[in-house]
Amino acid sequence: MTIIKYLTILIITGFLSLSFMSITSAHSYVEESDPAEDSSVDEDIDTITLIFDAGIELATKATVFDDEGEEYEITDESVESPEYSATLVGPLPSGDYTVEWEALGEDGHTTEGEVAFTIDIDEAIDEEEEAENGTANVEEGKSGEEEASEENTTTEDASTQEEETAAAETTDEGGTGWMITAVLALIIIGAVVFIITRRNKA
Repeated sequence: MTIIKYLTILIITGFLSLSFMSITSAHSYVEESDPAEDSSVDEDIDTITLIFDAGIELATKATVFDDEGEEYEITDESVESPEYSATLVGPLPSGDYTVEWEALGEDGHTTEGEVAFTIDIDEAIDEEEEAENGTANVEEGKSGEEEASEENTTTEDASTQEEETAAAETTDEGGTGWMITAVLALIIIGAVVFIITRRNKA
């Protein structure tokens, strides 16, 4: 009789334990979110998505707070079990945020929790500006090199033209000098021949 009593108590205890585990496992908790738990994002966020590990009802809701406790308005909520989405009035600025959620499971039980994340758009903008500035500096450097190259080419062309002009002037002066010398030589030779001829006649 005692053995039967102990077996009965053991069976009832096991049944109650299994029932409790079944009820607990049926409760709905967030298993995935966007933004993800403890993540840091560098883009505009105006929608929060929570995915639960069990079915949820339309009464599921959420609230968004920043690190100073300021609440951000949610303009629209939708539930497509097991997914919950909240649309904000506008993109969240850079900062730390906490989504406090309360879910009504399909089993009729209510669960609650929170998801924390960080938005760092300013850093992403700074990196983008640095990249743009770097590209601009490279382009300016190339432009400066091209301008310097053009100036050097222009200077070289001017120097070449000056040299050619000077050479031409030198050539002209040399030709004129030879012509004067030749004329003088002819005059002298003619004078000498004239003098010699007169002496011979005399």
